[in-house]
Amino acid sequence: MYSTICKQNKNTDSVIARMITAGFTGQLKGWWDNYLSEASKEGIYNSKTNENPPIENAVYILTVNIIEHFTGRFLSKSENVRTLLQNLRCKTLTDYRWYKDAFLCRVMELPESSSAHWKAKFIDGLPHLFAERVKTVLRDQSGSIPYNEYSYGRLIGACTEQGLKLCNEIKLNQQIKRQNLAERNQLGDFCEQFGMDMPPYPNKKRKASREINNKSFHRKKRNKPYLKGTQIDNYNKKYFKPYRKKKFKSKPDNKIICYKCNKIGHYAKDCWTKKAISTL
Repeated sequence: MYSTICKQNKNTDSVIARMITAGFTGQLKGWWDNYLSEASKEGIYNSKTNENPPIENAVYILTVNIIEHFTGRFLSKSENVRTLLQNLRCKTLTDYRWYKDAFLCRVMELPESSSAHWKAKFIDGLPHLFAERVKTVLRDQSGSIPYNEYSYGRLIGACTEQGLKLCNEIKLNQQIKRQNLAERNQLGDFCEQFGMDMPPYPNKKRKASREINNKSFHRKKRNKPYLKGTQIDNYNKKYFKPYRKKKFKSKPDNKIICYKCNKIGHYAKDCWTKKAISTL
């Protein structure tokens, strides 16, 4: 933009390049002042094309050098674009506009942008079912898709047309479900008057309530085996035992040992030796 304005004032490319380099700051100023040699600077200022007569292109050479030193080699850009396009996908149609803009922006940077490979890649990058729907429209009588005869504009138009048709089909299906009951009420007995049987409209709520009412929520009584006499008493004792509290069992006295006299039957506090010592 700056170069175009300067050329309108009849400035040459070398003069414009010198004005651009004079305004460098930060990394660009350090690169221009310290990294490049004086011969490289003069080569950029005095660069010309190989045409006859030669044309100055100092601004273009300066831009190419900046890109090469700060963002990688300028000649390998096509490979990066091809890698990006191969991995570009549109998972849902919500991202269709972003996918279309990103794909066209990148594919136009390639020298082989008009090849059938990239046109087929544009369709294959869409969601699978929607891509098959678009391919059915693009196929010719032989069943193949002549991508060489289609432009990107026609491919985008086919995708947009099929997307709008899909939206209309979804809306129509929803309206048919809503209006189904209303249409039956409007018909009334019209079909029966001409001897045509109308299939009954299924009512899911009533069916569900009938099925619930038919179910029995009471437990079935188990049939006990046929028993007689004492067998009934034994059966009740076996399966219906009364709950009994456990009694606390006190420890027997024979386990009580006095640690003073080492005799069984009393504690050390009740030992007779203690009483004998106290009397003395």
